[in-house]
Amino acid sequence: MAAPRGKYFIQDKLKTPAAHHTSYQQLWETKWKKPCEMGVYPFMFASIKDFEPIVESIIKKGLKEPYDWDEYAQMYFPKAEELVGRAEEAEKASEKEKAEELYLRASAVYRISRFPAPRSEKQRHAWEEGKKAARKGLA
Repeated sequence: MAAPRGKYFIQDKLKTPAAHHTSYQQLWETKWKKPCEMGVYPFMFASIKDFEPIVESIIKKGLKEPYDWDEYAQMYFPKAEELVGRAEEAEKASEKEKAEELYLRASAVYRISRFPAPRSEKQRHAWEEGKKAARKGLA
């Protein structure tokens, strides 16, 4: 809708980047932290305690747009791999529910590493690994 003098209401705001586009820290604080705490999209099956160290290391590294998507994805892999390893150990110990939970948490970490869609080789790897973890967690 146009405002007086022929300008659109949103026109001037288009030149100002939204806070979540200025840094990963702002993305986390303004858009992702609360959904992660709640376990809602896109953080289904997630645990905030899995993401806090990842977020801390990404912020410390100073990643921001435009991201190197391979570097970005790689920041998540150690935690996802740790969770898969713990799930495999739980499986070996016949702790089915614990293993399922850990696989699903790993799938959430892989999901965010390539969210919303894979744009690089490592993000495509995350897509494949996330599917494997989710299948095992949902079995």
